[in-house]
Amino acid sequence: MQNKKRVTRLLTVGPLPPPPSGANISFQVFCSEAVGANRLSHLEIIDSSPKRIKQNTSILTLRNLGQAWRVIRQFATQIKRMDAALIFGSNQFLASLTPILVLIA
Repeated sequence: MQNKKRVTRLLTVGPLPPPPSGANISFQVFCSEAVGANRLSHLEIIDSSPKRIKQNTSILTLRNLGQAWRVIRQFATQIKRMDAALIFGSNQFLASLTPILVLIA
């Protein structure tokens, strides 16, 4: 039997509630299940939900750029200490950041 390396430290990027919506709830359930399965020693969550910006995240504004910079900065700082990362790209805002985050990783 092969000895597979187990992921023990996982960095996740995704939207957390509020507001309660499909993607936010799905990501929250995933995080709860990941912790509850006792397969991780550490789960770090970067909340990418646009709580402080308007719902239309496809428009380029200073607030959207600030939100993007916050996510990128947190990801770059924390990825060094993790075994793996999961990017839950549930909206156009986070999907547009994914190539940058993959390059950083």
